[in-house]
Amino acid sequence: ARNPEVLSLFSSIVSKTQKLLLPALPRIFSAIFECTLQMITQNFEDFPEHRTHFFNFLKSVTVNCFEAFLQMNNNDFKLIVDSICWAFKHTDRVNSELGLEILQNFLEQVEQNSQVMEICYQQHFVSILQEIFYVLLDTFHKSGFKQQAKILMYMFSLVESNKLATPIFDLSKNPTIPSNKAFLRQHIVNLLASSFPNLLRVQIEAFVDGLFNSCGDVNQFRNQLRDFLVQLKEWSSQDNNELYHDEAQAQITQQKRLAVPGLVPGAHDNNMFD
Repeated sequence: ARNPEVLSLFSSIVSKTQKLLLPALPRIFSAIFECTLQMITQNFEDFPEHRTHFFNFLKSVTVNCFEAFLQMNNNDFKLIVDSICWAFKHTDRVNSELGLEILQNFLEQVEQNSQVMEICYQQHFVSILQEIFYVLLDTFHKSGFKQQAKILMYMFSLVESNKLATPIFDLSKNPTIPSNKAFLRQHIVNLLASSFPNLLRVQIEAFVDGLFNSCGDVNQFRNQLRDFLVQLKEWSSQDNNELYHDEAQAQITQQKRLAVPGLVPGAHDNNMFD
């Protein structure tokens, strides 16, 4: 769409009409999807309005008309997944966090149907996980750490709990691998080992095992990720306060509560005779 307002208009229409628009969505996608992608995938800067309106349109369809994606052929469905990943790989905070939000909505919709989940994850689980690790491990997407961790924890828990009955890997190329967990562990260890050759393999293996072991506890899972990130030389000289934003905010909130007499029982007992 040459005019970004067209994308905004279609987002509003999808949000208002929801599933009533399903019969018309193939024509809408045909008119605006690929031509807009060609404009915004050359770099992360050009056509800023088109980008945000396009991703908002994608979010609106994901939330309100997810069935439209299921009617697509494999190539077009892959284009949807790639577009979502392109969104959260942006370095500006608005589009990056919008992309993570779309992905979270996308994964929630996929989970509603076990058959859809198996087909989708057999083809796209590993690539989505790799893209999340990509933005987690670079130093330009710290503001999205909370959502990145949430998505990773969800995906690890799917594998850890054996919720995915279908292999997420090609059995013909990996005939000796017994399970999705074994494959994913090996795949991530190899991925990180090639990306960070200065780390010992035993360090990486311990990190990946820690992710599987902690994927039922959000605080432990985040700590595993943070502990790994801050030991990387690419991160060691940086300001990493963004990684602890939630904890810092919680501490500020608690301090404010403690400062209000009577709000927290016993908080001011030691001053009662002052």
